[in-house]
Order: sequence, then C-alpha cells, then structure tokens
Amino acid sequence: MTTPDDLPRAADVVVVGAGVVGAATASALAARGARVVVLDKEPGPAREGSGRAQGSLRVQGRHPAELPLAVEALRLWRQAVAEDPDAADAELETRGNVYLATRADEPDRLRALAEQARAVGLDAVRWVGADEVRALLPAATGPVLGAMVSPYDAQAQPDAATRVWVRRAARLGARFVYGSKVTAVRTAGGRVTGVRTADADVEADRVVVAAGAWAAHLLAGAGVRLPLMPVVLSEVETAPLPPLLGPTVRAAGFGARQRPDGRLVVSAGLGARVTRRASLADLHGLRFWLPRAAAFRAHLQLRVDGRQVLRELRRGRALDPALVPDMSPEPFCDRASLDAALRALAEVFPAAAGAVTQRSWGGVVDLSPDGLPVVDGRCGADGLVVVAGLNGHGLAVAPALGEAAADLTLDRPPGHDLSPFALARFAGRVPSPEVMI
Repeated sequence: MTTPDDLPRAADVVVVGAGVVGAATASALAARGARVVVLDKEPGPAREGSGRAQGSLRVQGRHPAELPLAVEALRLWRQAVAEDPDAADAELETRGNVYLATRADEPDRLRALAEQARAVGLDAVRWVGADEVRALLPAATGPVLGAMVSPYDAQAQPDAATRVWVRRAARLGARFVYGSKVTAVRTAGGRVTGVRTADADVEADRVVVAAGAWAAHLLAGAGVRLPLMPVVLSEVETAPLPPLLGPTVRAAGFGARQRPDGRLVVSAGLGARVTRRASLADLHGLRFWLPRAAAFRAHLQLRVDGRQVLRELRRGRALDPALVPDMSPEPFCDRASLDAALRALAEVFPAAAGAVTQRSWGGVVDLSPDGLPVVDGRCGADGLVVVAGLNGHGLAVAPALGEAAADLTLDRPPGHDLSPFALARFAGRVPSPEVMI
C-alpha cells in the first residue's frame, strides 16, 4: 500500500476508486502492460459499496444485455481465486442460485427469465415446481410455488473477494494509494491530462472513474452529467445455523446465502426497501427518477440529508467534487426492513426462525435510471472512461467490467457489445426496471 506521502506523480492510467470494479479494472490494465495508479479516499479497498454487498455472484435473472458479462465474470472470478494463494477467505463457491416464486404473479416472469438465460447458452437454467424446490432445499418447508434454478451462480465474501483483485493488480504492478481523495479530473485541449488530489497532481493520459456513489460529483467537474441515485440497502448476518441453504436464495421479501461456517447473510430481496438520503443533488435528473420513485414508492424511504444540503448551499451547487467527503459516514441501516426480511425468510425456512443477529449494516448502491450500468469511453474528454451505476450488481460482474474498461481505456475493441451501457442512452426515453433494486 502506498500512502499519500508517496503518491506517484505520473502514470499511464489513473483509476479512481478501489472498490471491486476499480480493482478489477486496475488488474486488467496492468495485465496489458499499463502503469496504473489506483486512488481512493477511504483508508482501504471496498469500504463503501463493494465490501458491503450480500455476496451473490448471480447470473440468472439479469437483463439480457448483462448476461454475457455475468457469464464471463464468473470464469474470471474462478481464475483469479485459483491463482491467489491467499484467497481462502474470499469463500468463493459455485453453489447455484434459486429464485423462489412465493406469489401468484411470479411464475410466468421466472419462466420467461429462464428462457432468456437458455437463449444465451445457459442451458441448465430451468423452472421447477414446488416439489423439486423442496428436493433441492429440504429446509424450505414453507409455502413456495416453484422456482427458477441455476447451477451456474456462485457466492463470495465481498470484502475479501475484492482484495483478491487488489492483490492481483498489485502483483502485476498496479499501485494503490488510500486516503487520497481525487478533487478533479484534469483536462486540456479536450484531452485528459491527469487528476488533482488533495495532496498533489498525478499526470496521466487516461483516467477511469469507478468512484461508485460519488462518481456523479467528480464527473460534474469534468463536464459530464451522470444521472445516479445512491441509495442504501441494508444487510444482516446471523449467528451460525445448521445447513439450510446450499445455493443462494432470492425471493420477494428476502434474499439469503449461508456462509461456510453456517452464518446467514440476509437482505430484503426482491422488493427491498432502500433508503435515500435526499439533498439538492436529487433535482438533477429528476425526469428520470420521478417515474421510478412513483412506481416503487413503497420500496423507497426518503430521509433529508440536512448536512449535505447545507454544504450544497454553501458551495452554490449540488454536484461538485468539493462536496465529496474525505471519508464517507457509516450508511444508515434500516433494521425494520431487516426484521421483515428475517420473518419472510422464516416463513419459507422455518428452521431460521429465531436466528440470532450478530451484525447489521448498510451498503451504498449507485442506481442508474434503467437498472443498467454506465460503461463508456466516449462521454467526455478523450482518455476519460466511466464505469458507474452498478445497481448492486458490481460484485458479480466486476471482472468482466474491468476487462471492458481496460479495452476502452487502451483503445482496443471490447469483447462485448457495450452499446446498451452508453451514457448517451439517457438522452432519449429511459425504461424503468421491473424491480427497485
């Protein structure tokens, strides 16, 4: 680890953000021979979104545009863990995923999603009835109508899994600098010339912004308007229980995976309630967010962030790199939604009733208006690449996004069609996703 006192003054590429996407991007760039510096304002990697995820590396149930990325990402996850002698704590296991139907309106949708998966070569994804669900999950003795089942999906411990990519990037020569906040993307003559940090400037012809929830502020200073809504999704971890889940499970009201030592990691699943700390920044992109907020108003809890509003008023603008905190505060944790998720889990898995909570936390999720990420190398000055709006999918698809971002950065043709992820799509009509998150 490099400290701000030893900040390199030049690099081929600066990556802003040491979450899982930034680390995977740095790894891919270094593997292509680039001199890479990764800068993060936090004291270590994956401190905001990546390290606070549930840990499901999910293929099934994705938008068709994301499916090829998710498939490639799983291959890259397995490869990276196999190459890393210190990766045991990442807990990477291919256990599959079960997408439970517990309501009458869900089976038809899940059958359609299974067909989409098979259309891209995931032949083993299928719809099964309630009896087969119970054969696969004997502890699921509560009411279920059936499920979409995938044997391809995996799971991992998010913070430790992110460190797999940090170590891989470092082995290939990338340098990580923590506690160094980027305050501007520097440009001249329509080209990137580097970044400014609170400590010094770093010269670079190319910059990748993978700054998660704060990307919109940083990019606003570079003249790029990015419509993001950062929200907080809450998670809870229980004390160890006897084996209940093999695959990860996703359903209306809860999502869960069981760690190797028996601890359950539980979120609110489909229809999760998320929390938005609202400020004046929400007035930007309002035409995108009003329809989505109206459609999912039962799942969105708004709280005014008075401190941020005051900072915005003093600054005279709502999007600005100066409004990014030196270190992000601990996100709000919605215990009421977690208690509801634990009850919904226990309805299907009665043996989970009375599970003892050991810890709970909130994780920041950077939503995009249509539920798809922004992966774009042509949305600003030459040499600027943006990877943002991961919608809680970052952990699963990060390795493939890192490869794509590296190709864009080095002007190489990417291995996937990235046109669905271009920022320019927001100039037209933007469809709202079927679920909030």
